[in-house]
Amino acid sequence: MKKALSIILALMMVLTVAVPAFAEDARVIIYCTITNSKGKFVVPNKTVIVSDIDNDGALTINDALYCAHEQYYEGGAAKGYNSYTGQWGLSLGKLWGEENDGSLGYYLNNKMSNGLADPVAEGDFLYAWAYQDAKGWSDTYSYFDKNNVKAKSYETVEITYTYSNGYDDNWQPVFVPCEGAEITVDGVETGILTDKDGKASVIIPISGEHIISANAPKAAEGETQVILTPPICKVTVQFDILGLLNKIIDSVKAFFTDLLEKALGLINPAPLP
Repeated sequence: MKKALSIILALMMVLTVAVPAFAEDARVIIYCTITNSKGKFVVPNKTVIVSDIDNDGALTINDALYCAHEQYYEGGAAKGYNSYTGQWGLSLGKLWGEENDGSLGYYLNNKMSNGLADPVAEGDFLYAWAYQDAKGWSDTYSYFDKNNVKAKSYETVEITYTYSNGYDDNWQPVFVPCEGAEITVDGVETGILTDKDGKASVIIPISGEHIISANAPKAAEGETQVILTPPICKVTVQFDILGLLNKIIDSVKAFFTDLLEKALGLINPAPLP
């Protein structure tokens, strides 16, 4: 009996030592986007390996942003990032080298966060930004329904764009479709506008990684231009030879169909009114 008890106690001691060691070595990979006070992407949906940098036994938003700066900011987190404990708890003091009069924000998985101490998990999407309107805090969070997409070249990517338009009774953001926003691909305007439901279709023929974003809809005359955090969807395009051939065939068919219609029009002109 004593021998069995000794074995049990020994196992408990091993487990007690092993659990903290495992926690210290815990890692998760998330996706992180950061924009600066000019509304430009400085970390465009990059993967970040998050570790427990403050040794509090949890993997948090604070850990994630610190690690993002360590991995992508020149000079690391020591130069580009800072958090501090204030009257509202752990708060952002510097993001991508900008203090911005404290006008800094962040969302986790496209939802308002309770604070930097909120936990992050494998595959989460973290978006942090410096307000463009540092005085009035009028920047409004917006996002696509997809953060990461895999597609073949010439395959249509469907996205839906929404933005925060007020708050409900529990002070949670209410999101509505964003109509009339122009889609951009790798920063280039496409002329594609979102419809009344915030939807748009995009085709990217070139293989590799590409960033879909959008410009805020232009304000009507007499109205104030809304400031939206730029949405982001990273599309990884795989070259598809069949897709290219089908595109060429469709183009050739359209060309000869148009040519035939014009020829028939010349042979059988429409009667004069």
